[in-house]
Amino acid sequence: MTTNVINILSSLPLKSGSLVLSIGASSLSVIDNLVNSHPKAILYAILSDKDKIDTLHSKNVKAIYKDIDNGNTIPLKRDLFDVVILHHTLRNIIYRESVLRECYRVLKSGGLLFVVESGDVSWGVDTGGDSRILFDDMLEYLDNAGFTPGVSFDTKFHEYGIIGVCPMQVGMN
Repeated sequence: MTTNVINILSSLPLKSGSLVLSIGASSLSVIDNLVNSHPKAILYAILSDKDKIDTLHSKNVKAIYKDIDNGNTIPLKRDLFDVVILHHTLRNIIYRESVLRECYRVLKSGGLLFVVESGDVSWGVDTGGDSRILFDDMLEYLDNAGFTPGVSFDTKFHEYGIIGVCPMQVGMN
């Protein structure tokens, strides 16, 4: 995880009792950072790898085993989370808009979606052409799901290509 990503995670506006959901295989590094930088936040993680579940439970993270790639719903109530994190997750998902709509559903009004992905203009990351997401496609996915890309959402100066903090659009929930 890069310094840029760590800095953004550390500066998320989380208060004591804030609920955070991290989705995907990169949850371990994200959770480690959040446990250290926001010890009073309540953390959930959705993973499709059963082997990592015990590791997260030992860190007082509510870990859920679920494969959300096939357009499945997130097995949590709507309007629950302050922040949802997708760290190198969407590139491995076929039904990206479906997953983003689910993220929107479980976020509280005004909640934030934090996205880190390898984009079409990423530098220094060799993930192969098939796993990169075109920036314009990402904007369309987010817009269709109800998110508005924020000022932090860009492809400039980030080796991963797409790093974004997206607030929800008002009145779409």
